[in-house]
Amino acid sequence: FARRNLPRRLFITGDCIRDWATTSEEGVTFPYDESAHGLSPTPLASSIELAKSFWPNRSPLRLRNMFGKYPVELGLEWYEFIYLTSPRYLDPRLIAFASVGTHNHFVAIHQGAVLNRHAPVITFKSDVSAADLNGILGLLNSSTACFWLKQVCFPKDGQALEWHERFEFDGTKLASLPTPAHQPTQLPTALVQTSTALQAQSPAATLASWSGPSGDPLRTRLATARDQA
Repeated sequence: FARRNLPRRLFITGDCIRDWATTSEEGVTFPYDESAHGLSPTPLASSIELAKSFWPNRSPLRLRNMFGKYPVELGLEWYEFIYLTSPRYLDPRLIAFASVGTHNHFVAIHQGAVLNRHAPVITFKSDVSAADLNGILGLLNSSTACFWLKQVCFPKDGQALEWHERFEFDGTKLASLPTPAHQPTQLPTALVQTSTALQAQSPAATLASWSGPSGDPLRTRLATARDQA
C-alpha cells in the first residue's frame, strides 16, 4: 500500500478478535475521502494510483451483487464498497465481537478500521464516556456473559466436544443481555491499557515503527519489544 501510495485501512475479521485485542495485520484499499460530513468516493480521475489499482478489476467489481442489485443500481460507484455505513465507520466509540467462537471475545474499535460481517459492532450514544465503554467491555468479556450467551445462542457445529463447541453469537440475542445499573471500570480499563500496550510490542507493530538501519538495529528493536511484551 505504502509503496503504491494507496489509501489503506486496517481490515478486521471475527478471527482477529481475541483476548481484548485485535491481531489483524491485513489492510484494504480505501477509496473514500473523509470529512466532517461523512465519506465520499474518491474520484478516480483525481487519483492515478487508485485508478491503476482498480481498473484491471473493473469487470468483476461492476458485477458484484447485493440483494439482487449491482453497485450502479444501488447508486454507488463501481469501485466502492458495496456496503459501508458512513456514521458507523466514523464513530470513535464501537465495540466489535467475534460472531463465531468458543467463548465471548469483545474489543473496543477506534475510528478508521473496516470490519467484515463476522466482526459485527455495537454502537453507543454520544454521551457514553470512555470509562463507561470500558465498563461495558468488561461485562461483555466476563465469564458471566459467556455463560449467559451459551444458554441463548446456538452451537455452530453440534458435533464438537463441549470445550471445543463454537457458538454463533448474534446481535439480536446479545441485545437482551441483562446488565447491572453500574459496571466496574477499574479492572476493565487496566485490561484495555495492557492489551493496547501488548499490541504495540508485537513484531508487526515493531517493524512498522522501525525507522531503518540508520537508527537502532532491527534485531535490537525486536529483542527490546520481546522483553517489554
